[in-house]
Amino acid sequence: WMMLMYLGSTIISIPYGAWGAEISPDYHQRSRVVGGREGWTLIGLLISALIPLAIEVSGQGISFSEAIKRMLAAIFIFQDFSTSGKMADILASMGIGIILLLPLFAAWALWKVPDPMPKVEKKIPLMEGLKYAAENPLLVRILCIIFLVIAGESFRNTLSLWFVRDVIGIETVGASYARYFIAGLIGIPFWLWLSKKIGKHNAWKIGLLVFTFLQPCYFFLGEGDYYWMFPITFIAGLAGSTFHLIPHSMKADVIDYDTYLTGEDRAAQFFAAWSFVTKMAIAIAPFFAFTYLDLIGFDSTPGAINSPEQILGLKVLFCLGLPLCLLLAILCVRNYPITQEKQEEIRSEINAKKEQ
Repeated sequence: WMMLMYLGSTIISIPYGAWGAEISPDYHQRSRVVGGREGWTLIGLLISALIPLAIEVSGQGISFSEAIKRMLAAIFIFQDFSTSGKMADILASMGIGIILLLPLFAAWALWKVPDPMPKVEKKIPLMEGLKYAAENPLLVRILCIIFLVIAGESFRNTLSLWFVRDVIGIETVGASYARYFIAGLIGIPFWLWLSKKIGKHNAWKIGLLVFTFLQPCYFFLGEGDYYWMFPITFIAGLAGSTFHLIPHSMKADVIDYDTYLTGEDRAAQFFAAWSFVTKMAIAIAPFFAFTYLDLIGFDSTPGAINSPEQILGLKVLFCLGLPLCLLLAILCVRNYPITQEKQEEIRSEINAKKEQ
């Protein structure tokens, strides 16, 4: 069932991503399109955090209004609630949420979003297309960047549950995720504004740098440091909204460059490559994270007692795995060549070829 779910998500995500890249040829409008899409993604993630939070704070005889008060208390004043024995209910509720919400919002998107631009008609054989892709340094570069960013984020996401529970001592983990996603939503308008002022790649570098220097701050937190954790998590959420907002828009510009070189619009193939690299990163990073935890003897069972050395080992990987990946990504983003002016030149050349 897990494999079937991931297969279905891949079938959805490749044309969905390509669709977003084709809606507008404008450099900044692409950022706004992606900003809208990623904003709804964060809303979905927030809902996915609020569902387990609602179950975490619930109990026998609790009214709806009392449950809402408990949720707000968990998010904003760090009140903790026991989650013992509730994991099955949490997972079941999230599955029901997907079944109910996905058809509704998919139908809304199909109804309201306009058709994409006309496609370039020239067709290139598969092997020749792969050769063009391999010779496109910008495609290779942005795929390397996204692999590093997703791998680092996967390190962090894999370990965050145990860090929050076993280092900070918070059982109501859903509240921590909710704070992070709320901050991400707040950050989207700022990053859209900044990318318009200084360029997408420069805004992305700033977001990556903020996260790179912020993540090690978690190392200084310990049992009960709820209030010290809040500003770090909130600022991380603000910076983290750049991880998916800006690179998706940059990727559309790389697709334009490929169309300029080959005469063919291969957005779907590019997004397939992007999806493959993303899934490789999501698979590889947790494998190394779990292997590391196994080597240090960390026990992830709820209620298990780990030694100070094992807790230290968890903190080291949680605090350093992501920054190391992001530093390499920042080096790859440096001197990125497709600026607004360059993208507008490429679009002009493509339009000129189409009119010939």
